[in-house]
Amino acid sequence: MASTDLKGLFHYARHDPRKLRGIARLAWTTKLRSARKLATEDNGALRPPLVTINVNHACNLRCVQCWEWGENGAFKGLDRATLARELSLAEWEAFFDQLDWQPYLYFFGGEPFLRKDMAQLIGAASRRGLLTSVNSNMTLITEEVAAEVVDAGLDYVVASLDGPQEVNDRIRLGGNSFERTTAGIRNLIAARERARSPFPLIEVCCTVTHHNQAHLVETAEIAESLGVDHFKLQFQIFSTAEMQRETEERFASSFGIRPHFGSGFVIHLGPVDPALIQEQEARIRARTWRFQYGRRPRLNVKGFDPKLHFFAPDVFFGEGFCHNPWARAVVLPDGEMVVCQGFHDYKLGNVREQPFDALWNGEGMRRFRASLTKDGLFPYCSRCCELYEMDES
Repeated sequence: MASTDLKGLFHYARHDPRKLRGIARLAWTTKLRSARKLATEDNGALRPPLVTINVNHACNLRCVQCWEWGENGAFKGLDRATLARELSLAEWEAFFDQLDWQPYLYFFGGEPFLRKDMAQLIGAASRRGLLTSVNSNMTLITEEVAAEVVDAGLDYVVASLDGPQEVNDRIRLGGNSFERTTAGIRNLIAARERARSPFPLIEVCCTVTHHNQAHLVETAEIAESLGVDHFKLQFQIFSTAEMQRETEERFASSFGIRPHFGSGFVIHLGPVDPALIQEQEARIRARTWRFQYGRRPRLNVKGFDPKLHFFAPDVFFGEGFCHNPWARAVVLPDGEMVVCQGFHDYKLGNVREQPFDALWNGEGMRRFRASLTKDGLFPYCSRCCELYEMDES
């Protein structure tokens, strides 16, 4: 176990033992015990160890590889009224009160920190003993926001950075994104040092595309210089028009809905070079770093090959089974629960109006689990990063 892990456990023991119980449950249900054992009769499931909360759809950047606001961004077609529908802090707190089994919360967007009350939202979850993480581009993390986030008890943050300055700013469009992102990371590190806290642990996540494939080692070196705790390569999530069409047809046949949001994954890959990417990753793995290195898909997923990833997108790696419908609940900004992050269109009901348990094991969720069990994964599931997060291969 790394020294940062030990410091973190000691910190929880002193300041919030409830989070130790949350960590133990998370480890038991996603690492030590198969997520398949969360299944109950008639395609039901025990309460999930993971809950993803999309706090908003808005973003201040326009990253070229993004399925939300990028080249084919699925959110571009949403009307202003839909984009503006977000639960209030009080409504989210009411939802948190239902989560008495202490799942791990993953706050997602859009860009979560466009919400002015994001630190309060984290604090509301943390006061209830819930483990919290945020995925952010970090461009809005001023010294003041950083102090608020540390004080709120955030446990983990995934910071998006896709290369050295010139490369990153060609990918993550929005004006000086590299400078603002690295400043945000430094502000957060300084804030936790002032608070004498190891939290939040900070991960720099680099999405691997043809734009930055020759700069992965350099990006790792930047992460090292910033002093982050984790560095991960995220292989680009994408689909093809044919896979999207096949997914739409099966989904329409099974559920009477043609999933619009999957169109955001149909992205032009450009002149990607898998051999160069492999060489860059090998150099990263050969070196000793202060951070912990990881990858999505995870390093232990059987059969993963960068060439197949990019040039044979219909090939599934690992066990070819998705644990998420049994292990992860997904809630949209307006409170609608959906079957997974890739199918926002298939809504199960609203957490403002129905208890969590009624939605998690309602007819809609059971039908979705039954479809995966009987007919397998949908075509465009093959490059979903979440597919491989709990892979047991």
